[in-house]
Amino acid sequence: MTDLTQEHLDALQQYLDSLDKGARQRGLGYFEKDRVKNLDPYKRGVGFRADVTGTNLYRVKLRFTEGEWDGECSCPVGFDCKHCCAAALQALAESVEPTALADDEPPTAAPHETPKRGADAKVAVIFADRLGRKLNADEKRAANAVDNLFQWHREARFISDLLLAPITQARSSWDYNLVEVWPTEPQTPWETWLYIAAYLRRNKNACPPTLLQVTDWAEVEALTASWERTQRVEEWRTWLETVADRAEPGSAELTQLRVRLTEKGAQLESRRTGAADFSGIKANVFVQMTSAAHQGQLALDEPSLAVWQVFYTGFDSRVFRPYAEPDTA
Repeated sequence: MTDLTQEHLDALQQYLDSLDKGARQRGLGYFEKDRVKNLDPYKRGVGFRADVTGTNLYRVKLRFTEGEWDGECSCPVGFDCKHCCAAALQALAESVEPTALADDEPPTAAPHETPKRGADAKVAVIFADRLGRKLNADEKRAANAVDNLFQWHREARFISDLLLAPITQARSSWDYNLVEVWPTEPQTPWETWLYIAAYLRRNKNACPPTLLQVTDWAEVEALTASWERTQRVEEWRTWLETVADRAEPGSAELTQLRVRLTEKGAQLESRRTGAADFSGIKANVFVQMTSAAHQGQLALDEPSLAVWQVFYTGFDSRVFRPYAEPDTA
């Protein structure tokens, strides 16, 4: 006889509801054929063990933790299988009067309303409510990571992306890369998830898809839209200021250019304003000039611009063009 309270029994019925339909139907068959043996409660904690005869003899363990049941089995499925269903039904049968079930219907709990969770409910619990079932391993890992971020890191404006790895399912590395996920401290675990969902969308990161499917994106927008818009405006302002700085020559000294025709080819020469003579441009100086031209910072007078366009051809720009080259003419 299992020693379970009404809370345990209600949760056990919800556990049965969360199982796959096929597992419930086959588990009911095992239960009705009396294949569950040696049902024993835990001596410590709430739970029980049982032997269930299927293709082989399998050992089932069901534990009650944090308000819900978890099932494990030695069969190839490993958890929440038909053997777990049969053991759960046996536990209910030994605790309460059995309820007649139609042969063609899977076991199901009496109709119940989805509990209204408080503002501080764990994200894992809220996701399970919205999905109407228990979370699988990947979903639970991601949800627990969100709860841990709220509990231990919500006061930090920047967090290591390693802490997001259980959510993004990205391969972890030892790089210490800090990312900004929220502008101010989240007030609840669910608010933490809304900020993370916005971060995932913004950076095109993956996560268990069902978690995004049950997320209300209107909630995400209401929480993050203003902050994300401020970020985008600041990024554009910084970019425009940088471009303006590059494009404005300011008080840079003008350079004059000319072409000297030698016996072998055309040589580009330069002279700073106020200098007495032109001189050939060295290769390293020409590299600096092309870099400045790319950034809009090369200061040339009007006549020199035409000369510069002849030698500044993008690919294969050089300060000396031999006559033998087809493009020199």
